[in-house]
Amino acid sequence: MNSQLVLFSNTTFYKYVLNYIYITNKDKIKSFEYLSENLIKPYEYIRRNNITVVKVCNPLDSNFDINYNDTTINFKLETIVDNDNNYQKIIIPGPGCGSNIEEIIIKKITLKSDNNDTLIEYIDEAKKYAEEQINLSKKSTNKTIKINIWRKDYWNILFKSPKRPLETLYLKNGQKEEILNVIEDFYNPYTRAEYLSYGIPYKSVFLLHGPPGTGKTSTINTIASHFDCDVYTIPISKELTDYGLIDAISYLDEKEDKKRIIVIEDIDTIFIDRKKGDDENGITLQGLLNCFDGFSCVEGTLLFITANKPQIIDNSLFRSCRVDHKYELDYADEYQTKCIFEKIAPKNDKETFPKFYKLIKNRKYTTAMLQEFLFFNRKKDTIYNNIDDFFKIIDSNSSDHFEKKNKDNLYL
Repeated sequence: MNSQLVLFSNTTFYKYVLNYIYITNKDKIKSFEYLSENLIKPYEYIRRNNITVVKVCNPLDSNFDINYNDTTINFKLETIVDNDNNYQKIIIPGPGCGSNIEEIIIKKITLKSDNNDTLIEYIDEAKKYAEEQINLSKKSTNKTIKINIWRKDYWNILFKSPKRPLETLYLKNGQKEEILNVIEDFYNPYTRAEYLSYGIPYKSVFLLHGPPGTGKTSTINTIASHFDCDVYTIPISKELTDYGLIDAISYLDEKEDKKRIIVIEDIDTIFIDRKKGDDENGITLQGLLNCFDGFSCVEGTLLFITANKPQIIDNSLFRSCRVDHKYELDYADEYQTKCIFEKIAPKNDKETFPKFYKLIKNRKYTTAMLQEFLFFNRKKDTIYNNIDDFFKIIDSNSSDHFEKKNKDNLYL
């Protein structure tokens, strides 16, 4: 055996080969260690809201031959000791001041074969196997999405939400399909290269605007469900500064394979009473511009901003290339009303939509108001005995009601 390849325990390939050896040569291994290993380092916990753990088995000191593609490879694993027979160790400090220091006993893998190409091919195969196992462990198998919230200096899981079916999102005719097509194209494998070839940051910013209850949050959650994205919400508050906004976005791990949606809701509240000066606002206009321009966005990110009153927002936020897509979600029209009615109304009323719409078409109402009324009357023999309840819901959610409620509230 003329070729020899050496791997030490502080190298990445060492772990790949060690675990692969155990998986493919169990009959030759007499002793091994069983480990639970985090896929991320402990000091990165602040950036993550859950820790993916894999369980691995590694052989202990061994020496045996492996049959690989009709070629023999000699595998030898040994612990490195000094002249006094003491274990040699390597010290690995954590990042930053005051971080924990970890001591690792140095081990060495020696692979011998008749040629270099065989050894390199074997190493590549071990690496490919390890990456497949990591991707498998990260793959979503449940029917929920994670809703995360920014807590001043770290991300925290707010709750896990059941994935919302597409058919329960009631936008205007063709609007839902248009948004889905745009995002489908964004996630196309060739799109990133196209963005970079034109010098454009690979991110996409959406503005959803319209009165409360028109489906802005529902749209985001449905999109996240359909594309299997986790949602990261940055709440607007006086405590949120430009630096805090940058931290919130930069703390998302760009190496994480999971798709992500960043949400900044009710962005128009930043500009209410702005004449009082930036001292009233934790975030400055320049901080928002930097965010939208992609200086702090992690590659591949969808950023959704919502607003009830976009007309009060500084126009510089909406120039070309800052906000890529704008969608107005307004009061419900006949198409939306019919979709919701036929989905939720009592069985006896399913075929009576023209009658129902004739009674309500002169009122302004949102999809949320309509869903509330129909859902709580879905088990009745008919909704027509309670139609006045719907008008009460409309009146209690009028814009005058909300303006009075939030008159002295800078942030909703």
